[in-house]
Amino acid sequence: MRKVVWLSVMGLIMGGLFAQSKVTQLSGPAKAQKVLKVINESSTPTKSGAVLQRPAVPVKATKSGINKVVIGSSKNIYTAIVSQSNVVSANQSLNTITMTRRGCISSASSGLIQVSVSKDGGTTWDSTTVELWTQYSSMPARYPSGVIYNPSGNTDPNNAFVIGSGPLLIGTSGFGGSFFSSVKLDGTSLNEQYKLYGDSTVDGYAIRFPRLYLQERKGKFFVLGDDNRDNGTNYTSFKTIINRGVWDPTGDSVIWSRSVLVPNFLTDPSGLPDGLSLPALIMDDNGQNGYIIYIGRDGDGTDNLSYIPMIYKTTDGGVNWVKEPAFDWTTIPAVQEIANISRVGRPFFGRIKDAVMDGLGRPHFISYVYPAWSNHPDSLGYYGVFRYHNGFVFDFYKDASGWKGFVIDTIRSKDVDDAHSPTSDPLNWDERIQVARTPDGMHLVFAWMDTDTTLDAYNLFPDIIVKSFDVASGTLSDRINITQGTAYDGNNYWMYLGDYCFIDAYGNITPHITTSDLNLIDTNPVKHYYIQGVTITALPNETKPVTFQVYPNPASDHLYVNLSDGKYNLTIYNALGNVVLAKQVNGGLNTIDLSKLPAGLYIVDVTSNNYHATQKVLKQ
Repeated sequence: MRKVVWLSVMGLIMGGLFAQSKVTQLSGPAKAQKVLKVINESSTPTKSGAVLQRPAVPVKATKSGINKVVIGSSKNIYTAIVSQSNVVSANQSLNTITMTRRGCISSASSGLIQVSVSKDGGTTWDSTTVELWTQYSSMPARYPSGVIYNPSGNTDPNNAFVIGSGPLLIGTSGFGGSFFSSVKLDGTSLNEQYKLYGDSTVDGYAIRFPRLYLQERKGKFFVLGDDNRDNGTNYTSFKTIINRGVWDPTGDSVIWSRSVLVPNFLTDPSGLPDGLSLPALIMDDNGQNGYIIYIGRDGDGTDNLSYIPMIYKTTDGGVNWVKEPAFDWTTIPAVQEIANISRVGRPFFGRIKDAVMDGLGRPHFISYVYPAWSNHPDSLGYYGVFRYHNGFVFDFYKDASGWKGFVIDTIRSKDVDDAHSPTSDPLNWDERIQVARTPDGMHLVFAWMDTDTTLDAYNLFPDIIVKSFDVASGTLSDRINITQGTAYDGNNYWMYLGDYCFIDAYGNITPHITTSDLNLIDTNPVKHYYIQGVTITALPNETKPVTFQVYPNPASDHLYVNLSDGKYNLTIYNALGNVVLAKQVNGGLNTIDLSKLPAGLYIVDVTSNNYHATQKVLKQ
């Protein structure tokens, strides 16, 4: 549940601002969503901004031949409502891609779980052969996740498996259990297991909603569920269930066990845990070391008033979890920049969007960072929002020296909330940013949905945008809008990015992306589509350092801006964030007339396709 109060405007002044088209302005607080229950928990809090110069740009993406092909259908859109579920899975050695979803046949209500399968790299799809959960008459399944498991030495896609999990309805009594199942990609060797809430065997917990961050790691499987409790409005306690599976080749099935983790959130004045649900799970390639990351108030933190990452680590395959020492996130320059524009001098982390382990064994998680709004005990869950865009989204990763972070990009359009949802029963959605990796983990791909804000301020007409990150060099590619200008312009909903990308001998990367219909009646059937033709093409790194000099500073009537060869957009903003000058300039020495501007502080903003920088200037 989101609460927004529009207050007076504060000008945004900060060095190194990475803006899209104008300096944005803080417009008031929004409240973090620590409310309401598991079923519709796909929306995220309202967001606000950030900073940081982007890494260099060594690669570009192409979108020639973009096409969507129908790969299956579901009874309604609720099959795809949680972006933290792992629904699309890919295995390059088998040239195989799967999408796990609820079925769409009249006799199965909406509780049948099917798997759409492509065994030729996404060219053709079979949407009816593989059924992962068939007990839909007595125990309808919901919100499934599914990943490919390829047994060691196997080269035949038909002998690979899909491993899946999710919640169950029990008769007419509502949610009362969870399913864990596996099936070969030829539709044989189906193994269906389930756990009812009353079947708990460890610590008295119920195994609820095992659908988050499902992953396969060399015959080991991990998926997060919960035994969170609520009072109908707010969560009263958080308890994470780590479901751990091991492949049993003798029975062509998974043997599951569980462990429990309770985040040590501080409480608010009402005694409620002061944190967010939906933690992230990251396991390494051997399934031995991993992290669970929460967002909330950490009593061990250097600032225990703010919502920050609270991280637990395992070194024994997820059996035991030890809380990591608190980290001062303001030592990351970009996070400190956000603290600088906070009314109370603190950053505020939003819900984690996705997480992954790279090929160097470094955990990554994606999150917004906002300016915190208040120090009042009743209002620690509030943070500033931006008027002109949704915010900046970060990748945080850990190396030998500690946590680092950089801005992936700006998200422009606002999340779709109840008031703006076009469906009959309002459904919320955000940008659904997700991350995938190549098989060796040396390249990451980010993908998300965003709307051109000249069409709508809310994300009602989303395009799909991708970027890649070279792990070895630490460089981030330019953005490419893969659907804008195609037949699918502004019509891409419920996006999923597969867990793995394919990469060829030349370094060209193929991410696997699906979208689904936006049916205006939310309980009506929808089709799912695979996007063909998306390739991130490796190019030599031709990025050169850009000269950006501004002088004199302070200035009087004239300002000189010296730039490297090229064409640039130069914009000057006053202290209120208003544009006072905008022009295109060439490389070399440019003279800017300031004689008609009043004395005060200004920001000079320079952008090109692959460069962005800002400089504060004082006019006397």
